Amino acid sequence: MRRTDDSRERWRIAPIHALFAAAMLGLLVMPIAFAGAKSPDARSSVSPKAQIKSLKKRVAALEKKAAPTAPETLPPSGPAGGILQGSYPNPSGLTVGSVGASEIVDGSVGQAEVGAQSVGAGELGSTYERVSGGTAVAAGTAGEATSSCNPGDKVLGGGYAWAQDAATNTVFSTPNVSGGGFDNPDQWGVRAESNTDNTLFAWAVCISA
Repeated sequence: MRRTDDSRERWRIAPIHALFAAAMLGLLVMPIAFAGAKSPDARSSVSPKAQIKSLKKRVAALEKKAAPTAPETLPPSGPAGGILQGSYPNPSGLTVGSVGASEIVDGSVGQAEVGAQSVGAGELGSTYERVSGGTAVAAGTAGEATSSCNPGDKVLGGGYAWAQDAATNTVFSTPNVSGGGFDNPDQWGVRAESNTDNTLFAWAVCISA
C-alpha cells in the first residue's frame, strides 16, 4: 500500500513539472518569433553611427586634398624657388623675366603704377625707322604708300613726304595693321594727292618686340 501511495504522489507532481517546462519553452520561443518577424514597412539600413563615421572619413579626405602644403619649418628657411630669388626668410624678389605680357592684363598698368623715372631706355625695346619705296602719283589723283615694321614689331608713329614740292592734299596718314583689324598696328599708311605728277613716300617709327 505504501508503494502505491508513493506512485500516486509522483503522478501528482509530474503534471506541475510538465506545465512549468512548457511555460519555459514558450518564453524561449516567443522572443525568437518576435525577433524573426518584421513589419511590412521595416527596411534594412546601415546604422546612423556607421553612416556618420563614413561621412567623417570622406570630409577628412577632402580637407586633406584641399589644404595647402605647410612649410616644413617656421619661419620658412632655405633657397627660394619659383619666381623668387635668394633664400628664406627674406627672398630678394622676382627673377629676371618672370613677369611678361601673359601675366599682365591689358590696361592694368598705367601712370599711377609706374614710379617717376623708373622706366628708361634700358627698359624699352630699341626703336628704328622704315621708309617705303616711292609711289608714283599722277597729277590730280590720289595715291597710297605703306611702310611696314619688321615681323613681330609694332609701329609707334609715322608720317609721309613728297619728292617734289607742290600743292598736295592728304586723305589719311595713320597706323595700319597688315593682317587686318585695329589692334597692334605694325605699319604706317598714307593716302594723298598732288596737283602735279609726284612721288609719295611713307615712313614708320617702329619698336622692337
